[in-house]
Amino acid sequence: MTTNNKIHRSTALFMALLMFLTSIVGLVDVHYCGGHVKSLNFFGKAKACYEMAATKQCPNHPQPTTVASTPDTHKKNCCNNQSFLFQADQNQVNQTASFILTPSSQQFVQTYAYIFLIGEQIVKTDAPSFLHYKTPLISRDYSVLFQSFLI
Repeated sequence: MTTNNKIHRSTALFMALLMFLTSIVGLVDVHYCGGHVKSLNFFGKAKACYEMAATKQCPNHPQPTTVASTPDTHKKNCCNNQSFLFQADQNQVNQTASFILTPSSQQFVQTYAYIFLIGEQIVKTDAPSFLHYKTPLISRDYSVLFQSFLI
C-alpha cells in the first residue's frame, strides 16, 4: 500500500468514526448519597448504597430504627438517582449550497479526476530510470593534475 492510499483510508476511517460518535445517544445514571457521587453507570441504572453494602439501608446515613419517630428526628432520604441523556440536536437546520457547473469548471473537474485518480495508476513506476546508470571512468584526475583544490 502506498502512503497516499494509507492517508486516504485513515482519513475516511476518521470521518466515519466522527459521524458515528456525533450521532450516538448516551444515557448516564448517577447515584448521589449526601450530595456526593457514589456510583455511575453508562448503560443502565446506577447501584444504590444499599446494593453495594451488605445491609438494606444507606451505610453512610442510617435511618432511625424507631417507627414512631417525630418529623424533626426523622432524616430526609439522603440518596437519590439522577439520569442525564446526551443526544445530538435533531432539530438543526442543514444548509445546502447550490452551484451551477459551467463548461470551464466541468473541464477542471474532469482534468482533476483524470490526473489525480486515474493518471496515478498509469504513470506509476517502481524504480527510477537512472537506477542502473554507470558513470564513465575518469582517465585522469584533473584536480591533482592541475593542483587546484577548493578550500
